[in-house]
Amino acid sequence: MPRKHQVHKLVDLALHSIGEFVTIFGRSLTKYICIISKTNPEYGHTKLHSMLEFMKHLLSYNIPRNLYDKMSRTVLTAIVNLVKETRGTYNDYALTTTFLSEITVALHLTEVVVDTHLRMIEFSAWPKIMRHILYNKLPDMVGLEVLDLGSGSAGWRTSDIEKVIINGITAMPNLVCFILCFDCTDNIIAALAQNCKKLQKLDVTASKSVTERSIAPLLSCKYLKEIKLCKTSVTVSGYATLFLEHLNIEDIDDNLCPSSVAAWFHKYNYNVSLCQQTFSQRIEYSLPIPIISDESDNDKFFEWLGVLSICGNLYV
Repeated sequence: MPRKHQVHKLVDLALHSIGEFVTIFGRSLTKYICIISKTNPEYGHTKLHSMLEFMKHLLSYNIPRNLYDKMSRTVLTAIVNLVKETRGTYNDYALTTTFLSEITVALHLTEVVVDTHLRMIEFSAWPKIMRHILYNKLPDMVGLEVLDLGSGSAGWRTSDIEKVIINGITAMPNLVCFILCFDCTDNIIAALAQNCKKLQKLDVTASKSVTERSIAPLLSCKYLKEIKLCKTSVTVSGYATLFLEHLNIEDIDDNLCPSSVAAWFHKYNYNVSLCQQTFSQRIEYSLPIPIISDESDNDKFFEWLGVLSICGNLYV
């Protein structure tokens, strides 16, 4: 049983300190840029981007790659708190232009975590006011493996963000997972198929702009295993084509009615039969069972479970 008061790991303490460091940097940068911009706005803009690049390279060169994703979440959380803090300073006596400059600088701090070392990002975890900057920086996330855009604009600005997303994913050859609900389109899927050859998981739930035209590009994604096309414009015929011609797909929409696909196969003279589940039971004696805890190796446990299910020799 774990202790009631766990001691923080050195890694977590170090990452927390990095978040505080970026916050202090952000406060100083905000004041500095606001003072410069009053007399020379163009120089202030140039200086802002050069300072952000400095911080970006500082993090990139000093944070181990295996900790970069965790560091990015810590830093983005610190930036969220800094934006809230900056908002709290506004009052009826404050100059609107000064306040807007401070908010703009605080938001642009988001750019410091965008680097080739970034492997995973979840847009829905961050406020909408920060997502705009992340969208614009998508082309710089060339090392990304998991891109979760959440619900995008929830279908309100599908055509507006389509070009931004396509410009981003064309620079992501290592992408294995792409999630975009409501706002995905046939053009986005075509860009994924053309540029992201390692794609394994795709979730475009409720994207009405995804139609039968996306089936051919999806068939060219050889490593694709999991597809979520629920509430799109893809018909049963499209699902059936995926079942028939894609060899590696393991999971297609939990909400898809199997009888609908079976009816389509039957209509076109494919042999369709009803499979019944079977139940078997056996008793094993003196069997060592793995102990499950936070430190357990899940892969080894499921391997043990698989050997047990096929009556393999567990005593070796």
